[in-house]
Amino acid sequence: MFKSRLDTKSELSIINMLVDSSQITNDQFDKINSASDEIGKSKLETAIELNLTDEEKILKTLSSTYHLDIKVLDEKKIDDKLKSVMDLSFMETNQIAPFEILNNTLKISIPDGSKLSMIKAIQNMTKMDVEIFASKLSEISKYIESLKSTKKEEKKINPQTKQQLESCLLYTSPSPRDLSTSRMPSSG
Repeated sequence: MFKSRLDTKSELSIINMLVDSSQITNDQFDKINSASDEIGKSKLETAIELNLTDEEKILKTLSSTYHLDIKVLDEKKIDDKLKSVMDLSFMETNQIAPFEILNNTLKISIPDGSKLSMIKAIQNMTKMDVEIFASKLSEISKYIESLKSTKKEEKKINPQTKQQLESCLLYTSPSPRDLSTSRMPSSG
């Protein structure tokens, strides 16, 4: 079952894009609105549950509407540089996925057209040029989770390293021998 992590503005952007491109009719839109309230789900979750759309249709419509290349994030390895380029909470809140840095260009996948208005802010934040791609909602969510989990793993100390650190404790207290004799040269 699909669970959206998008904010209301992003979901409405997707629904409106689908209506504008005739992927969803006005009658279907009305059905989504009424069913959404009844079942307690977001409008996008309701549209998907009613089989009026799916992630593939959303992706293709996003790509063709905004002339964005499609990027499959499941195939992308997480580069260490990406972990520090942008705050994880920012990525999670906005559901954007930086997946590659090439020269001074940051490549980012977005799930909906409302994210296009963020390009300038991202450029200012990262001091990089930004290139935008389209990806499935679920792929972006999984990718961000992967970034989060690899960042958490970095913070953990490897058990072997921890053991080595504990076995290398320095003994800095004076020994009984040091108390009985002075190692300092006499002054007189």
